[in-house]
Amino acid sequence: MRKSDKAAEQTGTAEEANTTGEVMAVPSAFSREDLGNIASWDDAVRLAIDVYGGVLVADTEIGDGFKKATEDDQRRLIGVPLFFLEWTFRAGDFTDYVSIRAISQGADGKSTKWLINDGGTGIYQELKDFTKKTGRFGGLLVRNGLRVSDYHVDKETGQVLSKNEYQEALGDGRKTFPGYTFYLDTSA
Repeated sequence: MRKSDKAAEQTGTAEEANTTGEVMAVPSAFSREDLGNIASWDDAVRLAIDVYGGVLVADTEIGDGFKKATEDDQRRLIGVPLFFLEWTFRAGDFTDYVSIRAISQGADGKSTKWLINDGGTGIYQELKDFTKKTGRFGGLLVRNGLRVSDYHVDKETGQVLSKNEYQEALGDGRKTFPGYTFYLDTSA
């Protein structure tokens, strides 16, 4: 019996699975030996392909395919056309923030779906003001993408330092750390 037949026989379909309340009791499709022989990522993937006939990707099968933008991703979106499909304001653990579903347009014509989260004086405040003014929560084209303001912060006081203050802090041996704020590039 092929392993894929074994998996079908053992697991059946969700409707056929033995359920108790919300928990499905499904026996493993893998033998102890199969599991013991997994020595690498590729071994696990091959085993799943053999048993299930393929591997599905959660961000497209369960999620919506939007990739959470890191700081590096946001820096790459400087000057790149963005379409803000929609945004939602949320309460965070430390501050309120905006969560944006954005689409970037690449030079090759392909698009990338981004989830951009921002709190504070940059994008969050710009979209909050825009939403108050217009009542809109989406459909905004940002032709020139993002821009960034880089700065330094005094580690002891938390104060944002001007360029001169930063040079003085370095001369005095005070500890600082870099900070940044992203904004929408609204230039024409």
